[in-house]
Amino acid sequence: MGKTTKGQAAWNGQVGMGTAYLESDSLRFRGDFRFDAALPGPPATVENGVLTLHTDPPIHLTLHEQAEKWAKYINSPPTLA
Repeated sequence: MGKTTKGQAAWNGQVGMGTAYLESDSLRFRGDFRFDAALPGPPATVENGVLTLHTDPPIHLTLHEQAEKWAKYINSPPTLA
């Protein structure tokens, strides 16, 4: 089961509010605009509650306290074992 949270996203020159969905194989955003990023992918970093996925162009999600948890999941996804 994935994780869901509301927040602000910045991607490809667009900034807007919406809902981010973190699944085992993708990060999706639905709101003022949409994007999908396949996982595993580039590493994620967090600074001041903003999760950055280093894609081209980069994805910035303002997730506040959830940002660290999401980065950990993206960078070290749980295994089935």
